[in-house]
Amino acid sequence: MYLLAQVTVTSLQLMTHYSNDYFDRSTDAISMRTPFSGGSGVLVTGELTPRIALVSAIVCAVIGIIASIGFYVRENGIAAELGILLAILAWSYSSPPLRLLASGFGEVDTALVVGMLVPMLGYTAQTSTWDWRVLLWSLPAGCAMFAMMICVQIPDYVADGATGKRNLLVRFGLARAPALIVGAGLACMLTALVALNNGAPLRFLWLLPIGVCIAAIGVFIGRLNPPPAQSAFAGVALFVLTQIVSLAALA
Repeated sequence: MYLLAQVTVTSLQLMTHYSNDYFDRSTDAISMRTPFSGGSGVLVTGELTPRIALVSAIVCAVIGIIASIGFYVRENGIAAELGILLAILAWSYSSPPLRLLASGFGEVDTALVVGMLVPMLGYTAQTSTWDWRVLLWSLPAGCAMFAMMICVQIPDYVADGATGKRNLLVRFGLARAPALIVGAGLACMLTALVALNNGAPLRFLWLLPIGVCIAAIGVFIGRLNPPPAQSAFAGVALFVLTQIVSLAALA
């Protein structure tokens, strides 16, 4: 069960990266690339042909779906259906027909998939049951993922707007990025309290200072206007820290 879940998640994660490089290459060609944003760059520089990325994305999608179907074979229909849902949402992030990253829903999509549904898949793979508390307990991580998405969009703001990629930051404007991040930090704290009220371990209180840090990053970006790469790094670091603290609280 663990191996099926791991293959599902890893394959769909790779699928998303390959498809994002393929379908977002026009934006990547003029973006400010950082270690955390702007794509890999291998397609726009000609190191690899776009076809390789597309074929790789399709192959990874097939592997992830086959692994999800493997749950049906093991009589775990809940995990199988969740794996298929993950495949649909992950593909829809950057790929047609929905291409959520350009619609204003991409940030919510990634927060839901990475922050919440991946832990739920791990839980259902091991238990063959669905428990809403697991989603509630993963809400702080979803909020941190949302903040991370805003942070990593900052370096690409100009390129996204020039190529018609209407994500949340383009729609709201760069000046509102700090408010979105602060809001995500406050939501992280609030959802940690919601989790505590729904059976989460008392150690979930550790997530409250994480929420404060996320909000502080938003204030820092708004007041000091750091280099875009630093903003992207801060978002990624705080998301990773949120996941580590959540895991430690549940261990």
